[in-house]
Amino acid sequence: MDNLLLQISPNESLETVYYSFQTMKRTAYFLEFLIASMVFCACSAPVQKNENKKTFISTSIDTLGLLIKLDAHPPKKVIYQYTLYDNSAKSRLDFDGPSDVYLEAVLFYDTLPDVNSIGEEVDKENFEFAWLPADFLVLIDKKRIESVNDSVFSINSKYSVVKNAILLKVTWN
Repeated sequence: MDNLLLQISPNESLETVYYSFQTMKRTAYFLEFLIASMVFCACSAPVQKNENKKTFISTSIDTLGLLIKLDAHPPKKVIYQYTLYDNSAKSRLDFDGPSDVYLEAVLFYDTLPDVNSIGEEVDKENFEFAWLPADFLVLIDKKRIESVNDSVFSINSKYSVVKNAILLKVTWN
């Protein structure tokens, strides 16, 4: 009797031993269920960014002014695309992820402001906006003056200065 997992003392009743055995059995079933549930939840497909994508295009200078700093260099006209990838939890079993926000904007000026760029140069070809309507595309002079990564308009902003506009990209992750 020494090799039994459950030690039985001589003064315990058979009912007490049976109750202890049943309790251990229920606990084992509960643990199996819990492990199976955790494996099932962990193996479910993650939410793709494209499923929670929200995008809008606007020409409101006031709304754009809420997103980036326009006080120092107010534009005459703007058009921008705001994209939000909402990675927040959709149910109790989901995990919150960081939401990613992207802003692409074209700021039009009569006279270009001196933005005093001190940032590093970026690829000039990065500023081709596929979403831009044709009537706005005609307004942009394609000759690039400079393209930099700087925080003149916002943290994590990149902009390209052309003859009559500033092409801007901002990422918040």
